[in-house]
Amino acid sequence: MKYSVLSAVAAYLLCATAALADSSPANAPEAMTHNGSDMKLYWDDGAGYTCEIVYENPRPGLSAKKGTVLIEGAVTDVGQVEATARVFKKGCSPAPYRVTGWFEDKGILRLSGDAPVFKAGTCEVVDYEENQNSVLIFERVR
Repeated sequence: MKYSVLSAVAAYLLCATAALADSSPANAPEAMTHNGSDMKLYWDDGAGYTCEIVYENPRPGLSAKKGTVLIEGAVTDVGQVEATARVFKKGCSPAPYRVTGWFEDKGILRLSGDAPVFKAGTCEVVDYEENQNSVLIFERVR
């Protein structure tokens, strides 16, 4: 999906404005939702507009706990979010993978990337591909 330069600049300004809302190095978290889980988005404008999205209240059945980091990344100078996401498989260490995306209208953050594929019955990552973990959508709670 292609985005115009104008939408990229708008996304960057949205992220920068959110990051600059507080003059402290770590700004107040923003409430978001993702697949039925309550999340918190943390910005740090003192470190190149870095961000983390963590589980605040994971939906039932997830192996992630409150405070578990799902996304770590930064906003580029053109407004794109570049980050590391994690897949959580019960009994396994989190499996990281690269995602990129944009803030869209109405406070939606859409990230995507080839997600880990596990060898059947194991924790071994054998490949990366588009699958059910490839697209992550976060919506700001207003």
